[in-house]
Amino acid sequence: NQGICSAPMIDGDRLYYVTSRGEVVCLDTEGFSDGENDGAKGEPNENKNEADVVWSFNMMKNLAVSQHNMCSCSVTGAGNLLFVNTSNGVDEAHQNLPSEDAPSFLCMNRDTGEVLWTDNSPGANVLHGQWSSPSYAELGGVAQVMFGGGDGWLYSFDAAGEDGKSKLLWKFDCNPKASLYVLGGSATRNHIIATPVVYDGLVYVAVGEDPEHG
Repeated sequence: NQGICSAPMIDGDRLYYVTSRGEVVCLDTEGFSDGENDGAKGEPNENKNEADVVWSFNMMKNLAVSQHNMCSCSVTGAGNLLFVNTSNGVDEAHQNLPSEDAPSFLCMNRDTGEVLWTDNSPGANVLHGQWSSPSYAELGGVAQVMFGGGDGWLYSFDAAGEDGKSKLLWKFDCNPKASLYVLGGSATRNHIIATPVVYDGLVYVAVGEDPEHG
């Protein structure tokens, strides 16, 4: 019962977005108006008002991700890489984490949709959901991608990964150590919903709770 909550990223004739069903999708911005099917799979039809899907990756099916409510991450791109927060989170009762081993963050090839590396750093410590969009920057001469984790920590990974795996560069707890997560509006520990912002060598990020929980 949710609409599309991510902003699309457009580069040339390619559009990338994350659906509320947990899919990362690449579309041809020209659709079928160019008379070509750019996708690997045939669409239901190739009418000019039909989307031309170049590739689609289902995070629920392929990575066992279980989103809380929906995916709201907007894809971030750098070169031929795409970075995605999977939105892995708790169940509807807000008590259990169905897929604590599922990745929270992933890097993909923008041309093929191939997953290059994943990371599930929050593990069983996801408080609620994970909806923050990633940020990319070169800091200290190192290309890195920053993710707001569902445990309230900000994670920075080497953008290219290492040997097909994630490479953590640093992490920072965005809450006081004595803070506690409690449902119902009395929490003092918050997860990260906002997108990290990089300016003049510094990283800024806001923390907060889902408005439905105060």
